[in-house]
Amino acid sequence: MRETVQKAIDERLNDLRNPKSLLSLNKMESDTNKGYNGRQILEMFQNCEDEGATKVSIFLDTASCTLQISNDGDKAFSIEGYDSLLYPGLSSKVSSGYIGNKGLGFRSIINWADEIKIISNDFIISFKEENKKDILLNKLNYTEDQLGEIREKRRLKPDVYPIPLLNCGKILDLDEPHLYTTSVIVRYKKDYENDIK
Repeated sequence: MRETVQKAIDERLNDLRNPKSLLSLNKMESDTNKGYNGRQILEMFQNCEDEGATKVSIFLDTASCTLQISNDGDKAFSIEGYDSLLYPGLSSKVSSGYIGNKGLGFRSIINWADEIKIISNDFIISFKEENKKDILLNKLNYTEDQLGEIREKRRLKPDVYPIPLLNCGKILDLDEPHLYTTSVIVRYKKDYENDIK
């Protein structure tokens, strides 16, 4: 599964070499986040229910600004599930037996996040703000001058790297046993702590 997910990430990044695709998806992610704001915890619970979970663990660590939601669902993330992260609106939940089916609710946690980690299938996929610059410059081969032109045309701040967070995934090793089928770990911005509570 790990190799399949890496291939999906690489294919998705190839699509973003076109600046119009890049900007369109960045805007779509931003707009979706606003539309689902305030529903983050509900959306996470719905995902646990849809995975067939009988047990859900929620752990909030205010010292490290970390929220972790884990479940014992009967199925780990599928390739369709990973694709639904990379492609907004491409949900893996197409039957009527699911609560969520648009593939957009998960994106609501981006409002809170500096980093989102998903642990499933014995590896971690990490989406972090810090990945944006590296991916734009080193994987997609944009130059700072090109990004500067994009920022100017789109009236973006000079420190913005305009790529959707969920297209900035990096696969990491899982160094210790994982007790759940899937865990989502959000390193959140301190300003959102009261909303999370």
